[in-house]
Amino acid sequence: FEQTVPGILVMFTLLVLLTTGGTMLIAERKQGLLRRLASAPISRSEVVAGKWAGRMILATVQITVALAFGTFLFQMDWGPDLGAVMLILAAWGGFCASAGLWLGSVADALVRHARQPVLLVRPEEDAVIDPGAGAAFRNILVPLDGSQNAEAILPTVFELGDPSHAAYTFVQIVQPPYVMTSPYGAFPPPRPDDRLLNDLCVAAEAYLADVAREHAKPQRRITTHVGVDSMVAGAILAEAERSNADLVAIATHGRGAVGRFVLGSIADKVVRGARTATLVHRAHT
Repeated sequence: FEQTVPGILVMFTLLVLLTTGGTMLIAERKQGLLRRLASAPISRSEVVAGKWAGRMILATVQITVALAFGTFLFQMDWGPDLGAVMLILAAWGGFCASAGLWLGSVADALVRHARQPVLLVRPEEDAVIDPGAGAAFRNILVPLDGSQNAEAILPTVFELGDPSHAAYTFVQIVQPPYVMTSPYGAFPPPRPDDRLLNDLCVAAEAYLADVAREHAKPQRRITTHVGVDSMVAGAILAEAERSNADLVAIATHGRGAVGRFVLGSIADKVVRGARTATLVHRAHT
């Protein structure tokens, strides 16, 4: 048990914090709980600190129980300096709690902070890419969210599109609004508000029609589509597959790690999941 108990302690602390922490984040984003927290009178740093503290408490309980069982049930000898062992285990718990909230990468930072639009191409196997060919895209999907920041990508999109053959699809994904059914917690779970959802869809259709009229030209074929899904990035990727798009053009707000944790990053998910080229434009705020 001198080796088994510490090994199991370290392994299960990591597994529990990564798996349960990740699952809870997905559920909270899907139900819009993190966005509601972002509108509360607390800072995003406090939201992240609260999430981290909850996971740290879970790690502390797990480590304490393992220490107690190892000491009293299996007569474990933790060495001459128990304080050092506790310090190392506390540091490990903090690392595991932080790992569950880790959202950054070098490639993401390049995309988020570049001052110019970034075109990311995912080549097919054995494909030969000729940088001087200057090929234009013919079927372009442009997700919009009703903001001027999202519309700022349109001039670049029209430059990349084939002047005489390109088709543009403006899409907006509406997240179903949820109504809390109980003031005492998450049970029973929130239910969607159908009337408010219908109003949001009507407003989205009117918005996309206005944007299409504003950028209409005789040779531009522009269509609009409004989708409904809790997971916006997944809905955008599904629409790209349905419309057979060869380019997905999306704006990113360029948030830091804290903002991406609270609000999520749709652009990051689209870039990772798209099977086509993606154009990412950082909104200048």
